[in-house]
Order: sequence, then structure tokens, then C-alpha cells
Amino acid sequence: MIKYRKSPRMTPKTRGQALVEYALILTLLAISFGIALAATGPAIGNVFNNVIYNIVGSDPRLATDISSIGGASADFWQTVTWVAQFPQGETPYPTAVPLPGTLAPTAVQTNTY
Repeated sequence: MIKYRKSPRMTPKTRGQALVEYALILTLLAISFGIALAATGPAIGNVFNNVIYNIVGSDPRLATDISSIGGASADFWQTVTWVAQFPQGETPYPTAVPLPGTLAPTAVQTNTY
């Protein structure tokens, strides 16, 4: 007959030790994530900047800063009045049109529920 030993009971000391181990693991992960982000941050930033430059079509750093020309409030209000005069209408979505029935039998069997 095989006898099994009972596992030792979890004492508050061993529970606390497990929590400390989890906290140390999370701290190690957070530090390693911070180091990885600091090392790759500029490269990742360049990727996003290149995507924006390609979408816009030019380097926004070469464009005139709007604050240097006084905010260009006249242009802003012209845009606002144009948008107010020409609001976007509703966009109808096409609906599915059922195909007309045929009198000839089809080779494919269809299941109707």
C-alpha cells in the first residue's frame, strides 16, 4: 500500500514569500520594458514620422508654423463658414437586391431555413 504524505500547509510566511516573488518578477519586467523602449524609441518614432510624411506628401517641419503668422484666423473662419454652408448629407448605403427566380432547376442544391 502506498502512503501519501500530506503537503505542508501554507503559512502566512510562505504566502508572503510568493507575493514578494510575483512583485519582483513584475518589477523586472517593467524595468526591462523601460530599457527596451528607451533603446528603440527613436527608431519607432522615425517609422511613424515617415508614415505621416508619406500620407501628407511633404515634411511638415518644412511648412510654415501657423503661430508664426499670427494664427491665420481669417483662414480658419473661412473654413468654418464653408463647412457651415455645405454640411455633409446622408450617405445612402446600397441594399442587396434578390435575384429573380428561375423556372429551370439548378444543379446546386440550396438549403433554406
